[in-house]
Amino acid sequence: MNYFLLTWKPELGSYTAEQFNELKIILRSNGSVKTPWSMRASEVNIGDGVILFRQGKVTGLYGFGKVTGSEEIIAKDGSRKFEVTFYNLRDSIDQPFFSKKELIDSGIKATLLNSQASGHGALPQSQVDVLEEFLALRKKPRLLDLCGHYCLQ
Repeated sequence: MNYFLLTWKPELGSYTAEQFNELKIILRSNGSVKTPWSMRASEVNIGDGVILFRQGKVTGLYGFGKVTGSEEIIAKDGSRKFEVTFYNLRDSIDQPFFSKKELIDSGIKATLLNSQASGHGALPQSQVDVLEEFLALRKKPRLLDLCGHYCLQ
């Protein structure tokens, strides 16, 4: 399984803060929420993990989920849109699970977090390992366990 960093910037992106908050409302009601998300990577598979990183005025890690549906090519930029199911989200008024500074201080490369393309490529295993260690130190479950507990198998 690969992990992909999805980026969301409410000031410029395809989801406004209000639209994103609707996703959180659905998640609270249903336990998950499905939504299309553009990704640039060519090696995306159903079952791959996604980590949502908010960019813009407020930055940080805002969600976890999986790719649960097939692709659709987007003509304007050649990216592909996949169905993504989020099992854990903050809404736009919440503070992130982890701030950008906390992630960088833990060893996540700033260049990954500053990427302008959502799902540009699979996260390097070394960065997944850093994130898992960071979560473990924060007494959070491993990334795989997080998805295992919150994601449908």
